[in-house]
Amino acid sequence: MNKIKIGTRGSRLALYQTNLVANELKKLGYTPEIVTIKTTGDQDYRPFKEISGDGFFTKELEQKILNGEIDIAVHSAKDLPSMVHSKLPWYAFDKRESTRDALIIKESNVNSNSPLSLKPNTQVATSSPRRRYQANKYLKNIQLLEMRGNVPTRIQKVIDGKVHSTILAEAGLSRLELLNNIPSDCKVIELNWTSAPCQGIIAVQGRVPQKLINKKLTQIAKAEKSVLAFLGSGCQMPVGCNIEYKNGYSIHVDLKWSGKTFLFEESSPTLAGLLNATFENLSESKVPNGQKIWITSPLQSQMKWAKILREAGYSPKFSPSIEIQPCFSKPNKDSILENLSLYDAFIFTSQFGVQISILELGEKLIEKIKSTPCYCVGKNTAKFLEKLNIQPQLPKSPNGLDTLSLAIRNGAKRPLFLGAENSNIDSELASHNVDKFVAYQTIENSDWIATNVMPEDTIFFTSPSAAKSWSNQHPESINNSILCIGSTTEKATRQLGFKNVSVFSPK
Repeated sequence: MNKIKIGTRGSRLALYQTNLVANELKKLGYTPEIVTIKTTGDQDYRPFKEISGDGFFTKELEQKILNGEIDIAVHSAKDLPSMVHSKLPWYAFDKRESTRDALIIKESNVNSNSPLSLKPNTQVATSSPRRRYQANKYLKNIQLLEMRGNVPTRIQKVIDGKVHSTILAEAGLSRLELLNNIPSDCKVIELNWTSAPCQGIIAVQGRVPQKLINKKLTQIAKAEKSVLAFLGSGCQMPVGCNIEYKNGYSIHVDLKWSGKTFLFEESSPTLAGLLNATFENLSESKVPNGQKIWITSPLQSQMKWAKILREAGYSPKFSPSIEIQPCFSKPNKDSILENLSLYDAFIFTSQFGVQISILELGEKLIEKIKSTPCYCVGKNTAKFLEKLNIQPQLPKSPNGLDTLSLAIRNGAKRPLFLGAENSNIDSELASHNVDKFVAYQTIENSDWIATNVMPEDTIFFTSPSAAKSWSNQHPESINNSILCIGSTTEKATRQLGFKNVSVFSPK
């Protein structure tokens, strides 16, 4: 018997979407069992901006897959974080519903001369940072209220007169067939602004039968998520981004990031071309007559390097040759948490090691860091820690062995390394018995390979893994000019056979 356990949240919309998946599985000969699971977002009703981390509506479901308690999970794709565990691939299911938002409003609050002209001080209730940003921008003279809850509950609050209006996704209204139940003293106004990445898409995650997958829509969904990754943001940020395919790809962007607003459209025959144009806009990195340089670091750090390289006179292009995937195991995570009080030094090997370790080990790690010496390998990791009000110590040479030696000289007897799986640092420390939290792995990004690299272009490597992946993808660029961050990356790049290599030192 092909039994398959499907995890889902317990809301009416979540169960409706899960039953769509279950019905398709039945057609494929499976026997589905639906398991309802409460998530952080179902239990913590504070505004999103007050909840730390990401994956409020998905993390518990993902943990159940990792534990083997369910086989797959069904999500609204927009709830998934932009960076997911290596054992938790996700895919788009079926077709996309409407991407638009809708305003459910008491008719008495609408001016008759225009559907989007609301009476002064009309209440608009939503906790979504993106919807709050766009409501202020497009509706004018409104009073924003915080409101969370499932779709029927929010509609009922408008019907009962507890708030004047609320903003919801048209996809949810359509799937639950709620539009027919809106009373005559309320209006439903379609909002033509750009919605959240992946809005209207159902995602299936885990050990997913291939026949459930919409491959084209999966590519589009992951491209929209890549914009979030590029910005380093999640659902706490006001980001609107939708991609369409009609004889080519087009993107609509409406967001606020780092104090700046962006509103633009781009089009391209390829997704890679579309995202390159989008990232150029967001990083404001177009440099007339600048030397073209390809940034090969993971998406999450491309924005930072684009700005640095632009200031150095280069014209950045984006081709992340590697991808960061969390890959922690439950035994390793449980062991670290159990022994956390025993560690007398923390050694972070990268910015991603910091981010993922804090995300997965949580408040216990944050509290322990406050009273424990921290060290890091490299200046960029140090700068990232300083932004978190953590003052790390740096060795003279950016390598794992020297960092460990510094910690030991300062009295550390049981330090903990936090970073990547199978990194260069692991080989440096092979003869030393040290504990390590394996937070993530770096893999080759085969979804994003630049197709128009010219011999006169410069290539920019930030790590040995980026250099190795680029070498695999572009063996013809062996004679291109190469810029590297750090002596370790320079050494690895030369060993790969690149001829024209130099170290780049940011100002």
